[in-house]
Amino acid sequence: MNNRKFLRFNVALQVEARGENKESASGMVMDFSRQGARVAFEKFDFEPESSVELKIQRPEKEIFVPAIGKVMWKKFIAGRWEAGIKLVDFSPEVKIEILERAYDAWVRANTTQA
Repeated sequence: MNNRKFLRFNVALQVEARGENKESASGMVMDFSRQGARVAFEKFDFEPESSVELKIQRPEKEIFVPAIGKVMWKKFIAGRWEAGIKLVDFSPEVKIEILERAYDAWVRANTTQA
């Protein structure tokens, strides 16, 4: 049973994460919701409950938007780290842009399957 408050939508956006000790990691957002994102990294030295500075790519653009996130969980799956990151501070306009594009893609995918 899924206990999430909001739907997650598949997206493919580049992301950069930087911690308090200036350690950094580059990865890819795999899915996105109103509250957070699931992100995949080759290397991810951040622990749950830690705060991270993020730069998230805008859809179909080479522009990155700053955000503050909190690592909620991390797991090593299929040779990479996956992490759930709660978005604590992120541009509402960019969040809407990402969600609208992801929702439109979800609708197209689900109406062509019917």
